Amino acid sequence: MKRFLVLLLALILVIPPMTASAGFNKHLPTALMTMKFQCGCSGKGCGVMVGRYGLLTAGHNLYCRYHGQGLKSCEFLFGATSAYVGKRKYYNGFRYVVYDTFRKGYSPDWDIGYVIFKYDVGKNTGWYNPRVASDKDLKNRGAHIAYYNNSYRFGDDFMTNVSVKDSTLLYLSEYPSGDCAGPVFLWDNDMAYVIGVVAAKSDGTVYATRLTQQVYDDMRNDGAFD
Repeated sequence: MKRFLVLLLALILVIPPMTASAGFNKHLPTALMTMKFQCGCSGKGCGVMVGRYGLLTAGHNLYCRYHGQGLKSCEFLFGATSAYVGKRKYYNGFRYVVYDTFRKGYSPDWDIGYVIFKYDVGKNTGWYNPRVASDKDLKNRGAHIAYYNNSYRFGDDFMTNVSVKDSTLLYLSEYPSGDCAGPVFLWDNDMAYVIGVVAAKSDGTVYATRLTQQVYDDMRNDGAFD
């Protein structure tokens, strides 16, 4: 499996500080992403901080799945209450890694990627713990999906059943409305753990791309958790 690294440099806007909480019902670590791609396409997506500098998201939020072109720009709005209003806003000043550029057509198998911020974003937003979940961990499990609905209102209480397809994919029994679904969480011992991200629909089936050991190790080596 290859990974593809792209750099975007320079500018950052920070809305005045506030106390951050990483409790599951607090959505400050979750970002509403507004993307513009080099091909001219645009869209909105969802990502979540999983460390002081690292945000986990779907690969199709970083590369256009229709044209295989990377980001031209991206805005990250944390704690969004609408498409334009939130607690913290960042744009540029980051680099990103994907595992599929979709140049041969879209596939959910490696529809995952991450962002490394130049700045200590997690200090202001908090973050969730990532987990590389085993097949045993996922047997007969329910999971939460963090998402933004069609009005870009945050929802953190959507429940779905997950089942294992293979080493990189999970089946999701249900899916929230809207196109901005993001991280998939397990809930254990009063803690929420990110285990993957919602992929785009494929052949009428909704998948989640699993957080694999390789992606976790790459994020760690890139300083996501520093």
